[in-house]
Amino acid sequence: STLGGDSPLQARASVDPQAYDDFLKARALYRDRRTILKALQLFRSAVARDPGFATAWANLALACEVAAYHNTATQQQLAGDRVACMQEAIGHAAALAPGAAITLHAQANLARSEGRFLDAERLYLESIARDATYPDVREDYAELLSSVGRLADSTEVVRELVRLEPTRPLFWHRLAIVALLTDDAAMVDAVMARIATIESTYLYSLTTPFRHALCHGRMDDARAALERAYAATPDAVATML
Repeated sequence: STLGGDSPLQARASVDPQAYDDFLKARALYRDRRTILKALQLFRSAVARDPGFATAWANLALACEVAAYHNTATQQQLAGDRVACMQEAIGHAAALAPGAAITLHAQANLARSEGRFLDAERLYLESIARDATYPDVREDYAELLSSVGRLADSTEVVRELVRLEPTRPLFWHRLAIVALLTDDAAMVDAVMARIATIESTYLYSLTTPFRHALCHGRMDDARAALERAYAATPDAVATML
């Protein structure tokens, strides 16, 4: 899989070394959806060191978008205005690399955030067409499809996503989300088992049984699942706050 840029190896050769180091650290945090504030700090450091680093600008936009969902209310305030952050970062990315897959991905996320779902889908598909080996765009595209009720299409997109990068727990978790929405207990269990072979204490996986039961109104099961998740690690429950 690629980083979603036009020529990652060539780009790396022309990027400030410390900026690239900050970028790699930030990208790892962003892709695990952990310590998003630190990821934002590192992405901002990367583009401050090298304002011509298009892929870092696009990744900053992606991190700005998820900050609203993976931070507490106080942390969200520290992160700043999500849409304004995305717009500024995308402006730089589009000026530097307008046709790159990751730029199109970031533009799609902005369209989704603004409720322009048809534009978002068009941009997601353009990103995939631009670079079929760039996996991250499919995770957000699958989320869009789920949010508008196209669960079968979302499942198909996620299955291609985990084929491209089968060792990323977050991507498998996206398949678990689709399965719990359709109340497919067998698929939920299968996906959780697969995640456990990659990372046995993956936080979002630990709360999946709770989300599954709550989604379908099984409150006793939800309560028991939440207690199990908390017993495993209180941090798992904190991911939902």
